[in-house]
Amino acid sequence: MIPNLLKNQYRDPGSSGLPEDYPVPPQNDSLLFYIQRNHNLNTVVYELNYLASGDINQDYPMHSFWIRYNSGGDIAELNYYQNKLAYGYQSRMLAPDSFEFTFVSYKDLKLYIGAGQDGKFGAHCKINQQMSKLTNIYVYAEEFGVFPNVKFIELYGLTLDTGESAYERINIDL
Repeated sequence: MIPNLLKNQYRDPGSSGLPEDYPVPPQNDSLLFYIQRNHNLNTVVYELNYLASGDINQDYPMHSFWIRYNSGGDIAELNYYQNKLAYGYQSRMLAPDSFEFTFVSYKDLKLYIGAGQDGKFGAHCKINQQMSKLTNIYVYAEEFGVFPNVKFIELYGLTLDTGESAYERINIDL
């Protein structure tokens, strides 16, 4: 089931929030969440990373990769720099099937991987002060040379208590 996401209400696409026409990656049981940016439609997807045994990889619980919508939907791995400076993460195991993680580029946001009440795994974090299942993140950045200047991120999800849409915009002051 694809959740009815609360989209940003601003009219100016990109600089005011997640544009309505951005694609949604294919849904599957491994999908945790995805990140989209204002630069193009290409999307970073985060899925559970299983070992051949069927257990979650305790060292790297998530597999992250690109869906390159600008190239017909091709799949591509993140490169070294994307993993180390932007979209990579650091995690620690809390229990065999429960993890805490932060992004290498934004350590202020703590997220958790674990099974919900329905037994399905998800990424969880506080969105607007309510613990929620994260569905997607939108990043708005201005291009200035080699490193983009992130202005804000938006978190989208569903509250764990009620299942209602959750939204929060976090302004980044660098």
